[in-house]
Amino acid sequence: MPGPEQHRDTDLYVTDLDGTLLDADGRLPARSRAALAELLAARAPLTYCTARGLPDSGQALDGLPFTLPAGYYNGALIARPDTGEVLDERTLPPAATPPLLDALRAAGARPQLIGRTGTEQVVLTEPPGNPAEAAFHRARAGVDPRLRTAPGYPPRVDAAYALVCLDAAATVRALAETATALAPPGVAVTVFDASEHPGHLVLQIGAADADKGTAVRRIAELAGYRPDRLVVFGDSGNDLPMFAAARDAYAVAGATAAVRRLARQVIGPSALAAVPQKLHELLERPWPHP
Repeated sequence: MPGPEQHRDTDLYVTDLDGTLLDADGRLPARSRAALAELLAARAPLTYCTARGLPDSGQALDGLPFTLPAGYYNGALIARPDTGEVLDERTLPPAATPPLLDALRAAGARPQLIGRTGTEQVVLTEPPGNPAEAAFHRARAGVDPRLRTAPGYPPRVDAAYALVCLDAAATVRALAETATALAPPGVAVTVFDASEHPGHLVLQIGAADADKGTAVRRIAELAGYRPDRLVVFGDSGNDLPMFAAARDAYAVAGATAAVRRLARQVIGPSALAAVPQKLHELLERPWPHP
């Protein structure tokens, strides 16, 4: 791994995946794949930070030679995408997870417990309890090897990265109040827009220093880049911390209003390879993909 500030005069580009690099179906358009392959072959300083985990990110980006550290679970984990080597891990305090999980369940929620058992990353969840959750489960069925669905699932994990709920806005706000009242120091309760589900919000409970802003700064440090040379791309509320941490931020078409407000520019849609095309422009490379 490069030493600190080895690339002090070079920008580091970090992109979100879902809704930003990937299309609405969670797939990487063929034109984007070809353009990214070209950039990575030329050793472009490019990586990503996502709410996904290592396994399903790898599936979505299959065949692309990303090597710089990447962020997963909204910044709770930083790892090498080529080898899976874990470089940084920010987890919930073990004693905090059971009471928070019990309180969410008692309020009628069916939270996902995202964590690790040994070296295996897992997402434990009960069957979906609302239409948005059902849509999420359908989209992940067969493509996310972490997902384990069972009634009354036992939360037996060696490390918990986050508790996550997806529901109607009013319900999530009420759940957030419950969780905030119980959260001990070092635990953050955050709420952000569910961009794929209008009228819905996502509740995430994780370590206080596990967000995309902290993660992109740590990625820069680990890879030998200056944190004031960060350029990021995103679309949703969970991208706001990395927008705030970056020198320049670009929102794709369809990004939430809050993300657009923080963006230097709103570029095109993910389905039309907006991020790879902007990267070619910023890196002063010709765009050869019709």
